[in-house]
Amino acid sequence: MKKLIAILLTLAVLCSFGVSALAADTEVTQFTWEKVEKDAAEIDPDGAFGQVGPYCLWLPSFYAAQDLSQERINQGYVANIEAADRSSAILVFTDTNEEKADLETLAKAYADAGMEAEVVKVNGTPAMLYTNTESDTINVMYLEGEDMTLTFSFYPYSDEGFQGLSYVMVSSLHPALSWTTYEEAAAKVDPNAQIVDISETGLSMWLPSAFVDNELTEEDVEEGYVAYLTTEDESASVAVYTWGENETIESIMKYYAEEKGDDVAQAVIINGIKAVIAGDEEKDLMLVDFTMDNGKSLEFSFWPASDANFAQIAYLMMASIQAA
Repeated sequence: MKKLIAILLTLAVLCSFGVSALAADTEVTQFTWEKVEKDAAEIDPDGAFGQVGPYCLWLPSFYAAQDLSQERINQGYVANIEAADRSSAILVFTDTNEEKADLETLAKAYADAGMEAEVVKVNGTPAMLYTNTESDTINVMYLEGEDMTLTFSFYPYSDEGFQGLSYVMVSSLHPALSWTTYEEAAAKVDPNAQIVDISETGLSMWLPSAFVDNELTEEDVEEGYVAYLTTEDESASVAVYTWGENETIESIMKYYAEEKGDDVAQAVIINGIKAVIAGDEEKDLMLVDFTMDNGKSLEFSFWPASDANFAQIAYLMMASIQAA
């Protein structure tokens, strides 16, 4: 227990930033899971990721979701997750954004109301981080569509030990894709589609019936290609290939930021597997990268991303990628 308290207090020093001290060496404050993953394991080796709405976050094993009353559901609450001793909690709720304000505008409005607020990136996804002394919370707000927000609210932020724990949990937030969410819709799109194994990757993917698997040449294999799937008329394709050395989610995010720009990639969790989703406008691609045991990145490349109909199909294919 003494070790746990020491870890939490050390993290609390990092978190006693109002909401802006971590921005000292970067234009936008960045929260990343890889920076705190080891700390999370030290805090609670039995902690695990759980999905809450369209996001995943790491939760210590002594936290559990509580039942919501119908009244709270009607008020926009999505989840109430409490510590076993009820000393701390995470509330997740939606709210309207009637003005369709962007995060910068919302941050200014909250600051004008006396709260510390700034736009940050959490594993590559833009969000607004703000503290509320009245409710004793630190909060992460995401835009959901044009006129809604989704907020993760961590209580009590005045507790120094909980500040450290909340920092770890905030840094763990990832957009989440789950095949169970989209499986029914995919069946309506193409009843004849199948889940197929992607050769030698340990992964499988939903494949529409219009796609065929093309035989790879020796040269293709040498270049890192694992699979090349196309529609029969070759109007759309999915290429699967490997690249890089000693890649991590953080290094892949850094690569895209340096090569393609700060806003093209975000870290996500797809069916429990950490990944990076990105776009390449120049090549008209949607991309999703996973890390492999051999240190390489395994990339799924969907073309053409600019085709709205195919983009919807590609999103379903992306959401279906899972352990075979």
